[in-house]
Amino acid sequence: MENAFVMFGRNHLAALAVIVFLSATGPQLIRRLATDVFERNFRYALAALIWGQEIILYIYRISNDIWTVQENLSLHLCGMSIIVLPVMLIRKNYFLYELTYFWGLAGATQALLTPNTTVDFPHFLFLQFFLSHGIIIFAVIYATVIFGFRPTAKSGVKAFFITLFLLLPIGVINWLIKSNYFFIAHKPDSASVLDIMGPWPWYLLGMIGMGALMFTVVYLPSAFLRKSAFGAETERLEKASDAQVAD
Repeated sequence: MENAFVMFGRNHLAALAVIVFLSATGPQLIRRLATDVFERNFRYALAALIWGQEIILYIYRISNDIWTVQENLSLHLCGMSIIVLPVMLIRKNYFLYELTYFWGLAGATQALLTPNTTVDFPHFLFLQFFLSHGIIIFAVIYATVIFGFRPTAKSGVKAFFITLFLLLPIGVINWLIKSNYFFIAHKPDSASVLDIMGPWPWYLLGMIGMGALMFTVVYLPSAFLRKSAFGAETERLEKASDAQVAD
């Protein structure tokens, strides 16, 4: 019988410590010590790992007959981050950085602090959960440090309204396949903060407000970082991002 996961237990805290350590030190070491060729190869390997671990998870669930279209599509913030992060890394795309900064940090941080897992170390699902969410944070910080990218307040507004727009097609998908991605159809079965936000559909307004708050919180550190030497480069990239969206 597998050990049950204990929130903020020894293994949970250890996993968080590893993610924080690697995310804080890894990109800095590469920036200071790595050659351009090594950095490019590392970035490509990182992109391959992001997609590869997700493919392995799909294979694991299918082979163990626990994959369902209602629960396991990548139709949530972290899942969508996994899809676009490798493209952002390979192409050094600032627009995708804007999205993954807010999707990744807001979604992955919440997921890591309150993991949706029932199994503990060394179960595969435990390791994959913390790898998949930890690598999102690592990749966003990597792009921030190595590429000199910084999100702006406009980036947050852009990411928020794109996310808001996605509620409509995801809601249609939920209706078609009887799923509950983004918790649009109903509240999660387990206890959550949505329980205090009233019945459907009113809790959706609270959920949108909570999303805006989370985007604001993860933006605050960048408000200080933008004052660094990378500020002018970020303004140039933001203009290029706006041009990409307009096209």
